[in-house]
Amino acid sequence: MISGSTLSVSASGMHEHMGDWQPVLRRYARKPGFSGCRQGWDTEFTVFVDDLPTSMELKEIRRVFTKFGIITDVFVPSKKSVRGTRFGFVRYNCEVAAWTAVEKGNGVCIKDKKLKVNMAASRRV
Repeated sequence: MISGSTLSVSASGMHEHMGDWQPVLRRYARKPGFSGCRQGWDTEFTVFVDDLPTSMELKEIRRVFTKFGIITDVFVPSKKSVRGTRFGFVRYNCEVAAWTAVEKGNGVCIKDKKLKVNMAASRRV
């Protein structure tokens, strides 16, 4: 039973915590096919990660971002961003996990690089 706690959603879709309520993210679903998040055709949420160190491999990116939820895909293109930095995408099966990755992953220092993490501008179709 939750008492005295609420969760509000702003216009941008980012959740704000009020009271003592905190989301519980599990590494593995309790039952096969159940993740506690919305289910359906649009259940992948992509996070854009900029300023990745050049020496960072996909498995390291996965290790860093798996703390926030179940990752379905990690992709790092060979080209550089407009700013000339290395970037990539981390895809989650849960919107809460994706927003948590944005909130907690943004500004994290890895190998002398400060990561810039945001929700991706558009989803892959």
